Amino acid sequence: MGLSNNEVVRLRAELGYDAVQVANPYLTAYALFETIIKQYVEFGGETTSSTAVTATGGDPEVVTLTLAAMPVDSDGNQSLQSGDRVIVDVDSLTEKATVRAINTVTPSIDVMLALGHTGTYRVMVDGGVAMVREKLFYIRELTEQIQTYAPTGGVKKADEVEFHAPKDMSKVLGPAFITWEQREKERAELADFLGVAYLRAIRHPQGAGGQMVVY
Repeated sequence: MGLSNNEVVRLRAELGYDAVQVANPYLTAYALFETIIKQYVEFGGETTSSTAVTATGGDPEVVTLTLAAMPVDSDGNQSLQSGDRVIVDVDSLTEKATVRAINTVTPSIDVMLALGHTGTYRVMVDGGVAMVREKLFYIRELTEQIQTYAPTGGVKKADEVEFHAPKDMSKVLGPAFITWEQREKERAELADFLGVAYLRAIRHPQGAGGQMVVY
C-alpha cells in the first residue's frame, strides 16, 4: 500500500497544515493531501520477510531474504528487479540495500545487510513513498533530539536577559539551534518533493522579529 492515513496527517502537521478535517481553513490543500498526494505519490511496492538476520557487528554480508510475496506497484505490476534498491525493516533498524539477485519462484532476494532483523518486518522497494517515510522518520528524530536540549532552569539574573537576531541564534543556543535549522531544511525539502507550500515557513519566516534568550 502507499501512504497511510496517519502518515498523511503527519505530513500535514509537519508542513504546517491543520490536522483537523472539519472546518479546515485550507480546504484545497486538505483535498490535495487526501486526493493527490496520498493516492499518487509513486509507490514502488512492499512486502514482508520473516527471515531471521543476525547482526554482523561490522561490514554488511550477503543474506537471502524469503519474501511473503513479490512486491507490486500501484498498478499491480511486479515492481522488484535485480539492481533495485530496497528498504528493509523500520525505524532504527532500517537498512537500504541493493538487490543482488532475485528468485521470483521462492520468492526471495539476496541483499547485503549489517543489522539484525527478527520477526516479520517490512521490505519496501525504493520510491516516492519510501522517500516520504524516510523524511518523516528523520524529522521525528530531529524533533526528539531538539526536545533533549530544552532548558530546565529559569532566569539567572534579570539584567542578563538579552535579545539576539535570528542569525546569531546558532552562537547562543548551539546544538539546539543547529538541529532546529536541520529540521527546517528537511521539512522544506519534503514540501518541495511533494510540490506543496511549506506553511510553517510562510507563517513564521526566519528573521521575522527578534528572539529572546534567557541564560
